[in-house]
Amino acid sequence: TEDDSCQGGTCTPGSAKNCDDKNPCTKDSCDMAAGCTQVADDGAPCDDDNPCTIGDVCKTKTCSAGAPKECTSTEFCVAAKCDLTQSGKCAYTNKKTGTLCDDGDACTKDDGCEGGSCGGDQVDCDDQNPCTDDSCDPKTGCVYKANTAPCEDGDKCTLGDKCAKEQCTSGKAKACDDSEGCTVDSCD
Repeated sequence: TEDDSCQGGTCTPGSAKNCDDKNPCTKDSCDMAAGCTQVADDGAPCDDDNPCTIGDVCKTKTCSAGAPKECTSTEFCVAAKCDLTQSGKCAYTNKKTGTLCDDGDACTKDDGCEGGSCGGDQVDCDDQNPCTDDSCDPKTGCVYKANTAPCEDGDKCTLGDKCAKEQCTSGKAKACDDSEGCTVDSCD
């Protein structure tokens, strides 16, 4: 007690002494012989005043930081972290241009981050074969489908060459008859 006073020849206790040391990591009490006492309240939850930590607990009369607040991004090319200047809110920043990534598109190559997005250069699926229609499927990559397009088999003595089974097949033989009986006609 404090502010005890004498009344009618006896000491009358005053008001209860305030032993609160304003430390959330101590158990405050008053011992009749020793006065105010503060005992460590280890394991008690507390706040270390860092909005980027969670689960702070008391250890040896001090508030110890808990685990870092986890911030995640749904985009690989965007980094997320807790920002102290923003009162512990998650802050998002684009990863460095060129950071390797995978955009999940089999029709791109050399994927890298740019402006928070992942992308790459288009894959060249041209197989230099006129007898295939070339395309790209984002899931599987280059696709080559046989066609029946006109083509050139490299033989000037055939006409109407056409694709079949991804190969250029020769057409009809070129007619070289000049209707002259005095010439031997052939095709070179």
